[in-house]
Amino acid sequence: MRVEVGNKDEYSWIAQGNQRLRELSKISNSKVQVEVFEGDHSCLFGERISERVLPHFVTLFSKQTKLYH
Repeated sequence: MRVEVGNKDEYSWIAQGNQRLRELSKISNSKVQVEVFEGDHSCLFGERISERVLPHFVTLFSKQTKLYH
């Protein structure tokens, strides 16, 4: 799992929550990745969706489809 947050996000609770998630992930040795990008909450939204989110779901759904065949 991967989450992203802007380093200038106007919703401070999101950045704080993601920082805590990053800390807990390291402690528990989980596979959660927290990526901090340059910008605010909606910065480069279209680019991040097309380059990060959609490819992730394509991979996820293709793995799920294989389970049902």
